[in-house]
Amino acid sequence: MSPLTVLTVPSRDSIEIDSADLIVDGRLSLNPAVEEKGYFSVHYQAKKLTLTAGPHCGLIPINERIAIDVQPKMPIGNLNRVFDVAMGRLVRLEGLGRSYGASSDQRAAVMDFMAHEFLRYLRMVVAAGLHKSYVQKIETTSNPRGRILLKETLRQWGRGSTGKLTTSYFEHSLNIPENRLIKAAAMVLMKKFDNRREDHRQLRRELGGMLRYFSSVSGLRPSDYVISSRDEIHARLSSERSAVIRLSEMLLQGRQVQIDRQSGGLLDLSAVVINFDHLFEDYVRNSLVLHAATMTTGNVVEKGKKPLFDDRKKPEAEPDIVIKDQQGQVVGLVEVKYKSWPNRSDHNQAITYAASYRINEVILLHQADNQHDAGMAHIGTVGPYKLTRYGLRLDSTDLVEEERLLAATVFKQLPPQGAPVAPDAAAVG
Repeated sequence: MSPLTVLTVPSRDSIEIDSADLIVDGRLSLNPAVEEKGYFSVHYQAKKLTLTAGPHCGLIPINERIAIDVQPKMPIGNLNRVFDVAMGRLVRLEGLGRSYGASSDQRAAVMDFMAHEFLRYLRMVVAAGLHKSYVQKIETTSNPRGRILLKETLRQWGRGSTGKLTTSYFEHSLNIPENRLIKAAAMVLMKKFDNRREDHRQLRRELGGMLRYFSSVSGLRPSDYVISSRDEIHARLSSERSAVIRLSEMLLQGRQVQIDRQSGGLLDLSAVVINFDHLFEDYVRNSLVLHAATMTTGNVVEKGKKPLFDDRKKPEAEPDIVIKDQQGQVVGLVEVKYKSWPNRSDHNQAITYAASYRINEVILLHQADNQHDAGMAHIGTVGPYKLTRYGLRLDSTDLVEEERLLAATVFKQLPPQGAPVAPDAAAVG
C-alpha cells in the first residue's frame, strides 16, 4: 500500500486535490465515516477538484491514499488556552485511526480520549486472554521441584535449615511486567476520574470490572518500564496488547498523545477532530462567565433557549449567549460564529433572535483575521433592533487581555440595571 499523503489546509479554507487521489473507476472514493459527517465538501469545477474544510480541525483521513490536516486559525499556544476555558472535547472518528507522538501538555480532553482508548484496547486484551509468560521462581522447601541450586542450598544448611533444598523452576504466570503496567495505569485512571460526570462514572465502573482479571497481578516494580519498553517485547505482542502497554507507560509517566499535529510512529489510536463551531462558542461563553465574576457586574451568562414565536412552542430560538441582569431579565444577546466575517444568513438569524427576545441590540461575534476587523463595529439597524459585530483576535499574543477587553465591551453595551430593555420586554421570560 502506498504511503498516506497528508495535505495541510486551514479551517474553512479550500485546497485543490489531484483527481487521481479521489476518483477511482470514475467515482469519488471517500471514507463514508467522514463524508457523512460534513467534515469537508468536494466540488468539481473547471476540470479541478476542490476540497473545502469545515469547522472540524484535526487529521481527517479522506481515503486510503490521502488525508487532510485541518489547522485552526490560531497559534498552538492559544489553542491550549481556548481548549481549557471552553472545557473542549474531542470527537473520535469511529473505525478510523492515525499515528500519534508524545507530548508533555496536559489537557483534560486528551486525558479523556486516552482513557477511552485505553479501555477500548483493554476490552480486546481481556477478551483474548491476558498475556502469560514463564517466570523464574526460587524457593527453599522440603518438597523440591525443578533444578536444585547447590550453592544456595549449602548456604541454607550452614544456617541450620538442613531439611530443605533451594530450587529453581519456571511457572506460567500472569504476574509479568506488561500486566503490572496495565494494572497500575488502570488504577491511576480510577483515581483521576470522579463521579461528577456520567461518562466518568461509566468509565470507572468498567475499569473496576476489568481490574478483577488482574487480581493475581502484583504492584508495579521500577524495572517494569525497562522490560516492557523493549522492541522485542512489542514485536511478539498483538497490536492491541502493544497499544495498551504503550498507553499505560504514557499514563504512568504523565505524558499525553499529541493531537495538534501529525507526528508518527509511537502509537496508533483512533483519529480525532475538534469541532471549532462548538469550541469557539463554549470558549466565548465561558470567558464571559469568568470575567463577569471578576468584574462583579452581577450579570449571569448562559446559553439561551425559548420558543421563537409568541404563540407557538416550536421552533425554538437558541442564541449562543444570553446575558441576564440580577433580576433574571434578559438584557443582552451574543451570537457566536467561527468564521472570519458574518454573512447575510447570520444577520437574519441575529435580528430574528433580537425580535423574539425583545432585545434592542444583538452582537454577532466572529474571529478577526487582522487588527482592522477586531473589536466592535456597527452593522445596521432594523426598526428598534440594532445589529453590531465584534471581531475577536484568537491569534493575539495576550489572549487573556483579549478576553478581558471583550467582556468589558459587551457588558458596557448592556442597559443599566432596572432600565427597560425594549418594548414588551416583560413578555419574555
